[in-house]
Amino acid sequence: MNATTGGRRLFVYWRVVPGALSAAKEAVSTWQLGLQGRWPGSRMTLWVRQEPARTMVMEIHEHADGVDAPLEQAVRGEGDAATLAFRDGGRHVEVFTPLD
Repeated sequence: MNATTGGRRLFVYWRVVPGALSAAKEAVSTWQLGLQGRWPGSRMTLWVRQEPARTMVMEIHEHADGVDAPLEQAVRGEGDAATLAFRDGGRHVEVFTPLD
């Protein structure tokens, strides 16, 4: 774990446009695979919560040394672009570090 990034993880959630979950999953998975290729040691997953009135997606972005500023910038900027057609509203980014 890098002392500067301290095991930082990004949790990004957003609401999916009705009927767009499958397309959103494909687009985000493709984008995340590309990002992982540019950031060796990174791990990115996609989660979903389906409710009667809405569907929410949670992206989790991790790195073996913690998420640094350049990776966070890519997650924020590229992620906004990759999800634009599938989002109902904005993406919300939360940063957490381990409680040691």
